[in-house]
Amino acid sequence: MERHFDQELKELEGKLLAMAGLVEESIRRAGEALKAVDAEESRRIIADDAAIDAMEIEVDGMALGLLSRYQPLAGDLRFVTNAMKINAELERIADLSVDIAQRALDLAGRPLLKPLVDIPKMTLIARRMVRGA
Repeated sequence: MERHFDQELKELEGKLLAMAGLVEESIRRAGEALKAVDAEESRRIIADDAAIDAMEIEVDGMALGLLSRYQPLAGDLRFVTNAMKINAELERIADLSVDIAQRALDLAGRPLLKPLVDIPKMTLIARRMVRGA
């Protein structure tokens, strides 16, 4: 029984890391789409958010399943509950990437007042924060 729990815990961790990777990529793409005012890439970012939303539901289901089937204690319980919190925050970050992509769509076809030189710096900082977390 404990072996199944450990395996499911590793699967939860792997799924959460995969989701974090998608979110980090979404941040990068949104920053580039905004800087280039790329409408097509912005539309793809918005469409690709559905995969992250699905992963959020899957991770929540995995975590709730672990809690209900195994009733973990101490460190394992903290990991599962923290995974649920991280999951929600990652999904929120992905939604913010979609917001950036939507702003890029709003700007498409309009001249920029000045080049968006700080956008790459900010997206790099945000990506590092996601990776570090």
